[in-house]
Amino acid sequence: MWTICAGETEGVRPGEVRTRAECEAGLRAGLIRYWRALLPYFEPGTLAMFLTPQRGAAFNSLSWNIGVSGTGRSTAMRRLNAGDIRGACEAIGMWNRAGGRVIRGLVNRRADETALCLVGVR
Repeated sequence: MWTICAGETEGVRPGEVRTRAECEAGLRAGLIRYWRALLPYFEPGTLAMFLTPQRGAAFNSLSWNIGVSGTGRSTAMRRLNAGDIRGACEAIGMWNRAGGRVIRGLVNRRADETALCLVGVR
């Protein structure tokens, strides 16, 4: 699968080049598209009580990387919908493998998402 810019894969062709402005526009559009697809996985109570902007950004970032359905069916989503905010944020870190191996870049990415998710949690 070919990628470009910030990890976009849809419609990317080998050798394709985009400007910085095109990459930024693609990222904005993609994140909106992913967010809209992710919203149905959040329970109404989660949306009303547990989904801060930072937590939403962490879950959207996860979905950008592992897919909307992967995020929607994840332990992190189940825990968040159950009201276990800390457990949900920590479960984001489970997604640190590619090809069965722990990948340092994914460990770092998940640590950033987890920290973002935990903003405001005591």
